[in-house]
Amino acid sequence: MLFVYLMSAALIAQEPVTVNDYRRDYEPPRSESEARYDSRLQEASIGRIGQMEGAWQVATLDGKKLISLELRQADGQIEGAWRSSSGGYGLNGSGFVSDATLIGRDLEMNYFVGQAKSPIILHLRQESNGVWRGTSMNVAGEKTPVVLTRASGS
Repeated sequence: MLFVYLMSAALIAQEPVTVNDYRRDYEPPRSESEARYDSRLQEASIGRIGQMEGAWQVATLDGKKLISLELRQADGQIEGAWRSSSGGYGLNGSGFVSDATLIGRDLEMNYFVGQAKSPIILHLRQESNGVWRGTSMNVAGEKTPVVLTRASGS
């Protein structure tokens, strides 16, 4: 019984361990050849399934994340879903992209927030360096400059 008491006292005397104490990368950094291989796979995948396929992030020019998009492109048609990134935990809206059109380097995408009668309209143009820039127009007609980038990990 004394042993159990001493063990309990020793455990109580230890510093608490926080979740952040466990945060680290458990995999070693990728080698240059692994990075090249991953890049070739992604290029082949884009060529096979369409350039808009996958996870995307829409952010303001100063980096504030607005929405995340998950897009699917098949037979020239783009469809997808969106999730707000600005509402805070448990307050993020989400839904489906109601309309998306890609013509050349111009992309227009509409989605409805809540019970709104008018959609949010994203109008983007792909620059020569591959970056998508444009505007997000809210239901009041106010435009915000935005950038569309592939979400990290996709």
